[in-house]
Amino acid sequence: MPARGQVVDLISLKPFDMGTIAASVRKTRRVLIVEECMKTGGIGASLSAVISESLFDELDHQVCAAHSHAFAVASMCARSHS
Repeated sequence: MPARGQVVDLISLKPFDMGTIAASVRKTRRVLIVEECMKTGGIGASLSAVISESLFDELDHQVCAAHSHAFAVASMCARSHS
């Protein structure tokens, strides 16, 4: 049974620590990328592409992402409806 979750905090963005990332993907079989950036054009999009290409057979689900912009919009909407 896969692990429920694991946090990998990337210390270096260039090059990606693919050994650590691959070990986590093999253990959990899923990826959620969380970053403080827009959804498109950020480092998370590049990381998602690399993981999808190189570890596709290890994943049980597509790579998912959470971005600070989405949280900011949700927060503004919540405040406007209060």
